[in-house]
Amino acid sequence: HLIETALARVQRAMELDPRNFAARKWAGIVVSEASGLEGTKASIQQSFVVRAHFEAAVDLNPRDPTSRHLLGLWHYEVASISWATAKVAAALFSTPPSSTYDEALRHLLAAEEIQPGFYKKNQLLIAKALVRKGNTDEACRWLDAAAALPVLNADDEAAHAEVLLEQRRALSQRR
Repeated sequence: HLIETALARVQRAMELDPRNFAARKWAGIVVSEASGLEGTKASIQQSFVVRAHFEAAVDLNPRDPTSRHLLGLWHYEVASISWATAKVAAALFSTPPSSTYDEALRHLLAAEEIQPGFYKKNQLLIAKALVRKGNTDEACRWLDAAAALPVLNADDEAAHAEVLLEQRRALSQRR
């Protein structure tokens, strides 16, 4: 029920002000959450809608680091889709979503340019994308930067735990 209420409210906000970047950002978040609850097929189906909302939020306010982060997160998650999920997507849709770690990095790094250190998870995702691209040294620098950021909320706690795990992995790979 909470998700339906949120969907109705962001829809109303977009009707009242189609140029409101925050409404578009929250529409992307809510649609993503709602489709995630419905399963893989719904997530894949709605992924284009989610991306369109995040892109609109960035277009409407290019100086909002959170919108950039969310668009980068979308690209990271799509680039990280497993082989099996990609096969399901290809079977269900003529054009499944696709992206690259380079595209994810473009948006995640843009968010850092706008407001350095604004979100621990953003720096973590930069590091993870760099690891996927084979750039472990630069990834370690981003992990160190993320580890140095304060833990301010539950999101930061979860990201911090993952940062520490990724640092241990990187250290073990260097030995």
